[in-house]
Amino acid sequence: TQSTWGICGLHLPNIRFGSAPISDEAAAALGLVCRLLQVLAGYLDLPLRHHMTPMGSRSFIYDVQNSVVQEFPLFASSGAAKDRSEYGVWLLNKNIEALCTLYRVDIVDLSKTLLNVRTFMENVIRGDAIPPGAVVRRPPPPPPPS
Repeated sequence: TQSTWGICGLHLPNIRFGSAPISDEAAAALGLVCRLLQVLAGYLDLPLRHHMTPMGSRSFIYDVQNSVVQEFPLFASSGAAKDRSEYGVWLLNKNIEALCTLYRVDIVDLSKTLLNVRTFMENVIRGDAIPPGAVVRRPPPPPPPS
């Protein structure tokens, strides 16, 4: 079953390899997620592994390997473009995973884009997330029984 998650009134289903083509509505939602991640990363002063260009329903994400930059659309309808867009969504989810990992926030399923963003934001706002470089102090062990 598909969960119903949305951003600014736009529905964004969980997108996996081999799923239905990305609709225009989902592409617009992915563009908003790109922008949100840029704002969060800027506010938290954290670099994102995969650069993004949010342009509404025509957003892109980039992968650099061996000094070669590849551009992946976060929109497409079918064929080879669909495979490239699914890989782009996977890269977007890897950016979310990287933020969560830095702040020690658990991810249950990488394909649940908006759930993972929400979980990350909630943990940071509540103070449950542990910022990078923070020293985690454990409480002293209880005294031995007398």
